[in-house]
Amino acid sequence: MSLTVCTYFWFDPNSKHNLNYVSPPDNVRMMQEMQRVACKGIIWTARVSDHPHARTRELFESALDGWKITRDEAGYTMAYRIMMAEPV
Repeated sequence: MSLTVCTYFWFDPNSKHNLNYVSPPDNVRMMQEMQRVACKGIIWTARVSDHPHARTRELFESALDGWKITRDEAGYTMAYRIMMAEPV
């Protein structure tokens, strides 16, 4: 199976924090682009609660067009999820 893996932050060597979170609208655009280039599925991790940059499952679902979330597993805590979307 060929999968595309993505994340919702990017590394900035000029930032004092070195890690910058993508905005919710950019998360939607990122997922739309992942659907365009992925063949079989997309796997990503998301912090879904207890953080200012948490992203909801509904946000990611709003970006899916002809795809659906087929796996949603707990990460190392319940605030983190490992999700997979596949074409329907």
